[in-house]
Amino acid sequence: MEANKRVRPDRGLQRAFGRSGCAEQSVIQETLDACTSENVKQMEEALAVIYRQHSQGYRHPYDRRWQILDIDLTGRPCGPKAAFATPGYFSRQRNRRGRQVGYVVATLYEEVVVQQVFSGNESLLKVLQPLVEAAESVLELDEAKRRRTILRIDAGGGTVDMVNWLLKRGYQLHCKDYSGHRAEKLAASVQEWFTDPEDPNRQFG
Repeated sequence: MEANKRVRPDRGLQRAFGRSGCAEQSVIQETLDACTSENVKQMEEALAVIYRQHSQGYRHPYDRRWQILDIDLTGRPCGPKAAFATPGYFSRQRNRRGRQVGYVVATLYEEVVVQQVFSGNESLLKVLQPLVEAAESVLELDEAKRRRTILRIDAGGGTVDMVNWLLKRGYQLHCKDYSGHRAEKLAASVQEWFTDPEDPNRQFG
């Protein structure tokens, strides 16, 4: 949180929201610490309403262009006493505790549609479904919109069961296979390889 350094000194921002000033960072933190699960749910609903009112992603022209949503987890190291802090994978930081933050990004507009915090030992596979369902709620994706939406997912979410669940819901997918053994088997079956004219170090089978 950078309220003291960025938000409070910005008088134009305060005036835009009809305010004369912003609370001090520690006061904001105390307020958030006092929130109940019901308060968190209310804030999520309010953020969804604000996103729909002001975002480009919500107004995406599905009849003319594909909607592209990138979904991934980012490790955020934190102190051992923080909520959801558990040992997990954090890039270049062994034996650290932290949390995983899941994102759904409307790529064409560089907008964060969904952001959720999970335990540090969670994997993309376990949180992919709730992230997708949350994005469906915020963007109000009906069947027609889902069929015009491409989900881009890293290998951590590319199991057969998860791919089938997403396809059943009507999405188009761009993802990596979760199984390295299956990839090796498929590569061994290729009869002819073609070099990518844009990248001589990459080939297609």
